[in-house]
Amino acid sequence: DSKKSEVWLKRQLDKKAADELRELSLPGVYFTIDVKRYYPNGSFLTQTLGFTSVDGNGLEGLEAYYDKYLSGQSGKIVSEADRDGREVPLGEKAYIAPVDGYNVVLTVDEVIQSFLEKSLEEAMVQQNAKGAWGIVMDPMTGGILALGSYPDYDLNSPPRDDIALLMELSRNKVITDVYEPGSTFKAMTC
Repeated sequence: DSKKSEVWLKRQLDKKAADELRELSLPGVYFTIDVKRYYPNGSFLTQTLGFTSVDGNGLEGLEAYYDKYLSGQSGKIVSEADRDGREVPLGEKAYIAPVDGYNVVLTVDEVIQSFLEKSLEEAMVQQNAKGAWGIVMDPMTGGILALGSYPDYDLNSPPRDDIALLMELSRNKVITDVYEPGSTFKAMTC
């Protein structure tokens, strides 16, 4: 399409593939640096954290809920331009610095969360269940120490090619689904 100045072929290409393509020296093929969110703990706290789009916009979980606070603002240079959008030589320029986003601190305890996630996986396998979920709360403060659903997925590679599966796996059933405890609730103290 000659009306387009550029066409994206692939985003967030891994380094090995990019290096192989660079060696081919294909005319008209250029590379640019892209940013990719990396979750060091993989599938840890999956449904709670949620995930982002390839552009870094929150789509699910805390990533979506707090996106406007976490994102910050990009920096930019504003300059005088003529009516065709060309920069005016020796015109005024202003640099607007980027602003970092805020941080979110959870009450989740990493060790307790690990135990919960392992227990959910084991319970699901032992009971041949379709899923398992649970919450661990601090009885003194009500703070959530662990929260999880199983099955889950690796946050670094969500199944984006199967939207139905992605929506099913990313739904935080602990929060969204209704559970009627019935007579078993009599033994619990909240």
